[in-house]
Amino acid sequence: MRQLWTVPLALGMAVCALPSHAQSVWQENEVSLPGPLQRSAPIPFDMSTRTELQFSVDASSISVGSDRVLRYVLVARSNSGAENILYEGLRCETGEARNYARWNPSEQRWVPYNGSTPWRPLSGVAASLPAARLAYLAFCEGRTPTEPMERLLADLRRGGKNVGLR
Repeated sequence: MRQLWTVPLALGMAVCALPSHAQSVWQENEVSLPGPLQRSAPIPFDMSTRTELQFSVDASSISVGSDRVLRYVLVARSNSGAENILYEGLRCETGEARNYARWNPSEQRWVPYNGSTPWRPLSGVAASLPAARLAYLAFCEGRTPTEPMERLLADLRRGGKNVGLR
């Protein structure tokens, strides 16, 4: 009977030893959809896999919230000109991504996904491959968003971190 109290005590001591940010529960900020689609600042990026699609990110849409979620507009374009345009979020800390809305070109507006789309891992079966590639190329430094924004944009335009640097 004496041993039963040692487990809760040990767990309590382990939690107290965690850094204060690890003890707090993460809460995502309320997400506002971006304004009308801007095509003035697309930054293309290479998926490094065989795909018929060309991918780009609208540089003016990239932001990092106080919740540490990196949000951006992703454009996937086929050779025929068909486009799929999404507003997405990326959590470097957990290696996950999610979709918030898609652009409806006929209505010229963002259409939010019904309910809450789940966070998807950047690897595995449900992976978001474009988000994983962006995390690798420029968006994440380990488990944190790349800062400052100028560096993130320079890395993305260059084709990745440290590409072309000597």
